[in-house]
Amino acid sequence: MKIGYNVIFYLLLFFAVKSQAQLGFCSGSKGVAVFTENFGNGTNYGPPLPAGFTNYPFVAAAPNDGFYTVYHRTNLYSTWHNSQDHSPDITNGPNGKALIVNANAGTSGDFYKRTVSGLCSNTTFEFSAWLLNVYNPGSGFCGGGEIPINVRFEIWDTTETLLLGSGNTGNIIGTFSPIWQQFALTFTTTSQTSVVLKMKNNGLGGCGNDLAIDDIEFRACADLTTITSPTVVGSSFVTCQNPISIQLNANTVGGTSSFISGKAVRTTLIGQIFQVRIPKLIQRQI
Repeated sequence: MKIGYNVIFYLLLFFAVKSQAQLGFCSGSKGVAVFTENFGNGTNYGPPLPAGFTNYPFVAAAPNDGFYTVYHRTNLYSTWHNSQDHSPDITNGPNGKALIVNANAGTSGDFYKRTVSGLCSNTTFEFSAWLLNVYNPGSGFCGGGEIPINVRFEIWDTTETLLLGSGNTGNIIGTFSPIWQQFALTFTTTSQTSVVLKMKNNGLGGCGNDLAIDDIEFRACADLTTITSPTVVGSSFVTCQNPISIQLNANTVGGTSSFISGKAVRTTLIGQIFQVRIPKLIQRQI
């Protein structure tokens, strides 16, 4: 009796795209995260961020103006929302934590600063983070004088003299229920393999401008590429033959058009799974 095998094609294409940095999400294909920060989990405060990661001092309690903490819920004041961190417990473990900041009432500053290494040069990346305005206007505490949160994203080279990209979230007013919002910045490296990311406070503290930050990520960003085959319908191909030859076409939406040459694609049987060997890609400019 013949047994069918599913041949599932996974193709991750990273083409360097030259573009201006902007506040917004990658509009193409995203790679696996090369950097993540979810601030851990547990029911205790902290641990404090390593030295140099923020210019706000840590406190193992509800933070006053100009302080931060790391904790698994946000209702550290009666005027703040009772929210867990952004990550579901299934991915971050029970009692996942977030960075909770009470903005400085005197000066603005860096909420979070981190060097990210191991990047590819001449590559577009997406830097993203989830933000929550923890102030609950339903408390009536600030009245009409609430100060919104407003965060600036910046990407610098390691000397912090060359700004690769920046953007502002704009004013985020408190809501009557906790709403986590994701913001992102795309930028392109040249010769850099390491960058410095900063999340800065655009406003001053006082009544409001209190926020939680969670799930910071870096992902490579490529043009959106669709893989099709004139002989395959859907994303899988069932066959009893080994080896098998099929044609795959790659259609790229963006600054470049790429295709797979007309060479045969051969598969190798490993146990009960076919492993597809993709032929060399040919890239040309439109």
